[in-house]
Amino acid sequence: MARRFTPKKIKLLPKRSWVEDFLYLTVFNYLKFNHNHFYYNKIHLINKENIPPVGTPLIIASNHQNAINDPLAIEFAFHDRVVTIFTRADAFKKNLIGKFLRTLYLLPAYRMRTDGEDTLKYNYAMFDEAGGRLLGGNAVAIFPEATNQDKHWLGDFSLAYLRMAFETAKDSDFETDIYVLPIAIHYADYFRMQEDMMITCGELISLKPYYELYKSKPRTAQREVNKEVRRQIDSMMLNITDLENYEAIDYIRNTYGVLFAERNQLNPSDLPQKLKADQKLVGILNTLSEKDKETADQIFSDALLLKQEIIQSKFSENLLFYKGTNFMTFMMCLSFILLLPIFIVGLIPNAIVYYSVEPIVQKFKAIGGKLSLLASGVRFVMMSLYAMPLFYAITFVLEGIFISWIFAGIHLVLMPFLGIFAVHFVKGLKTLRRILQYKWVKRTNYSKVQNILNIRDRLFKNLDKVVQQ
Repeated sequence: MARRFTPKKIKLLPKRSWVEDFLYLTVFNYLKFNHNHFYYNKIHLINKENIPPVGTPLIIASNHQNAINDPLAIEFAFHDRVVTIFTRADAFKKNLIGKFLRTLYLLPAYRMRTDGEDTLKYNYAMFDEAGGRLLGGNAVAIFPEATNQDKHWLGDFSLAYLRMAFETAKDSDFETDIYVLPIAIHYADYFRMQEDMMITCGELISLKPYYELYKSKPRTAQREVNKEVRRQIDSMMLNITDLENYEAIDYIRNTYGVLFAERNQLNPSDLPQKLKADQKLVGILNTLSEKDKETADQIFSDALLLKQEIIQSKFSENLLFYKGTNFMTFMMCLSFILLLPIFIVGLIPNAIVYYSVEPIVQKFKAIGGKLSLLASGVRFVMMSLYAMPLFYAITFVLEGIFISWIFAGIHLVLMPFLGIFAVHFVKGLKTLRRILQYKWVKRTNYSKVQNILNIRDRLFKNLDKVVQQ
């Protein structure tokens, strides 16, 4: 007999004192500001009109592309309501940390792979609690893949979130209409700061039409809803299904994909438009090996060869399209020289903030695979909760004592914005360095550049034939 959930027997939300509420709102809004303005360059919330009113029992079902960053993106996008998010159970092992996470309305999710089979029974109580919060008109966020991916790819779904949803409806005698909102999260870059991120909301799914089917065939009802949830998420994200040729396809969308977007009247610098172009291009490449293996092998081989040659030459592939004159390069150099004083000021204390957490971030990146995607979230959390408060406060006090409190106060307000400027300055400086490197290689070893251009031209011509078919 299937285990029943009993959400009516538990508290809808943990009770907190006004002090706890004040601290929660303070920390939440501080993290939200850092997340939306300091850490990311721009956050796109697409189809936000599909989000139902506050008070609607809502399950937010999302793809899982970037470990810690995904739940943070959901929390701050749906900031007008309480969102319960399931997170790794091992984060709750320390009693103090566990209590803190619960004040943020997070709940532990136990997984056999990481926590052991004996712990799975604790999920029943967690689903009960989440179900109670649903009946209270709150939202619960779920990642049906159960683990984050390390690629632009959609993994297999577990039906646990729909078991919870239907059992919660059952405990309300099927009187409460519970909704599922599929969403897809997409990143311009998994690791770097000041890049764009987007959240796309799908069409709202009411579970009420499935209640009668669930009463007689619960598994069938779950599968039908899950099929629609997965279809929507798949349609809103970048899903590279040809994993054997993943590296080549991902490289192609970032090189040839720029031209492909422009030819389809889409702006490759705008993340939502670039995603739309990438979806169309990747859709063609996903099935290329099945349709024409010989052509596919040639294209993917050339893509990896081009990537290797570019890396060895130490300049980026987009410089192959660079049409800038020597005068334009000179003006770029001059602008960096003129802006250097602002950059130096921006490093105080932001350079210490960044590099104080970077050794830990790099350890996660070095692990590789899915765990490497903890790196970006670890950077954000450690910078926001440790490095920024500590070093900003120290700088404020020292400047107040040795310079003036007015200057210290003004600088304190400007610190995060100067930090953003410093990040973009470094990015621009790296671009300038690659331009100079490209010009140097082109002048001193033109045959190498010409070889790269020959590979690119061959690759692009073959791709042109494929996409025009």
